Amino acid sequence: MKKRNSTKEFLKKFWFILWKDDSFKGWLFSVIFLIAFILLIFFPSLKLITGTNLPLAIVESCSMYHEGNLFSDTEAWYERHDSKYENYIINYLDWENFIFKNGFNKGDILFIV
Repeated sequence: MKKRNSTKEFLKKFWFILWKDDSFKGWLFSVIFLIAFILLIFFPSLKLITGTNLPLAIVESCSMYHEGNLFSDTEAWYERHDSKYENYIINYLDWENFIFKNGFNKGDILFIV
């Protein structure tokens, strides 16, 4: 019974240091724990689930943005770029239904499967 209480006390202290302690020691433990969790559990799990070595990607430039916002003419944009989609047998009506018809913005995170 004493071992169970000591384990419970240790977990309470560890939890406090990890999430509630605002001292330097608490911050240091939190950062180390989060880095270890991300590197040893989160990313390997994503790799296993998706079957790819790079399950997340971040858009670092505006080169993927198609200038198709509320104030621009998406039909005119498509007419200038329709040759890119002809090879894939995609017409304007198909393109209008794309989720990302305006491209990606800088800072977007892509989940790759």
